[in-house]
Amino acid sequence: MTDWRRPGGLPSSACRTAQSGRSREQRARPPIRCFTMTIPKLLFAATLTAAVTFAGRAAADAPRASDIVAKMAATNESLQSYKVRIHFDVDLHSFITMHPTLDGTYYYKKPDKAELDFDTVPVVAQEFKHFYASMGSPSTWGQAYDISLASVTSDGGRERYTLKLVPKHDGNVDHMLVATDSSDYAIVREQWFYRNGGVISMDEHNQRLGEWVLPKTQTADFKLPSYQAHVVSAFGKFELNAKIADSVFGR
Repeated sequence: MTDWRRPGGLPSSACRTAQSGRSREQRARPPIRCFTMTIPKLLFAATLTAAVTFAGRAAADAPRASDIVAKMAATNESLQSYKVRIHFDVDLHSFITMHPTLDGTYYYKKPDKAELDFDTVPVVAQEFKHFYASMGSPSTWGQAYDISLASVTSDGGRERYTLKLVPKHDGNVDHMLVATDSSDYAIVREQWFYRNGGVISMDEHNQRLGEWVLPKTQTADFKLPSYQAHVVSAFGKFELNAKIADSVFGR
């Protein structure tokens, strides 16, 4: 056992000596206070102090959400537009179970214009059309969302940053979580949380095409009050910096 002194007290060994050497008058006074701290208690205190210090340094070292968004926007900064064919395999569960396949063309034009046109227009296509065309772009997120850093994780020497996006105006979406990888700052995962309890989660596998990073496949799970669906999307050949008329969007 190791003795340690607290303010106003004596270590236990010194305390026993002081107590035994007191006169009768001194022993009539209040006793000397003795305190003892064991080695396990000391180690616990030291560990707690180190943990608090580390957490403080980690928070200070974490990048700002605005810096992460800026790097995400820079990934495809020079890409003005593209269009690409997408094939969708769908497992849909509602009042009946269906396994439709869908094909469509996705259009993008800087800064954040997007449109998904399906070859056929069944009801399920309308459900997905709005979602895939409303993701927006990191370059304009700041106009529509309040953005904060939700978490940082490490994997194989790379950092994964998860951002929380809260709409500045009331709507169906409560908030979004968007994850990006520090290797290229492309989006690797998105989650949409709706006010009615619905959740859409999508994982994205990307590919590098020249200087740009674009999706190759996406796997999404829709868990909404009216239906549930598992959707796998495969992207075809991208037509990069294609000429796309503004009339394509919003139709």
